[in-house]
Amino acid sequence: MVTEAMAPRLGDIIEDHCSRCTRLTDHSIVAVVNDEVVKVRCRTCNHEHPYRHGRSPKRKPAAKQSAFDQVLAGILAAQPPPPPPPAPKPRRRRSR
Repeated sequence: MVTEAMAPRLGDIIEDHCSRCTRLTDHSIVAVVNDEVVKVRCRTCNHEHPYRHGRSPKRKPAAKQSAFDQVLAGILAAQPPPPPPPAPKPRRRRSR
C-alpha cells in the first residue's frame, strides 16, 4: 500500500533553522500558502520567521581575521626571539 505525504497544516511541527537560536530546532507552522509552508515559529525561543527549508545561512568569509593574521605574522617575524629565562639558583639547606 502506497501512502502519500499529507499537506502541511497550521500547527504541525517541522524542523527548520532558527536565526535566533542559530541551530536546527522544532518549529510550528504559522502560515501556509498553496500547500507550501511560508512562516514558522520556533518552539524553543518563540521567534517567528520565514520558512528556510532547514538550510542554515551561508557563513561570511573571514577576511578581517586573515588580514589580522597577516599583520601579526609580519610583526612576529620582525622581532628577535626573547632570551631564555635565567636558570634558578640552587637552594642551600640550613643545618640545625
